[in-house]
Amino acid sequence: MFVALNIIQRRACHLQTHFTLKKKNFPSIAEKLISVTPDALLSTAHHLEHEGKYQDLSKEQQNAMDLLKQVNTVAARVPGSQASQIHIRNEIRNYFGYFGMPQLFFTVNPSATHSPIFQVM
Repeated sequence: MFVALNIIQRRACHLQTHFTLKKKNFPSIAEKLISVTPDALLSTAHHLEHEGKYQDLSKEQQNAMDLLKQVNTVAARVPGSQASQIHIRNEIRNYFGYFGMPQLFFTVNPSATHSPIFQVM
């Protein structure tokens, strides 16, 4: 079941993830995006994973880091992503505005054997 979910999430990531950026930065970011190689991204990831300093990065690696600062990813339609969770929470909150707060109350009685307050007493 987890393998199937992983396949579905990867496919959704490839099809539903988009980049957003400011219009005035588009020409410079497009040029940097084309010039960045997968090897530069991999070496940057390894360098930062091993707690390397930002000043020790090569010019190509610094370009990759600058791209991460300027480009945002939008993945609201990828199931299980942070953006989809926020989207679903907002939908639930909209139901409260339309239907009102649900009238459901729970009474919880903790077990005395597991409660630290009762153990102290």
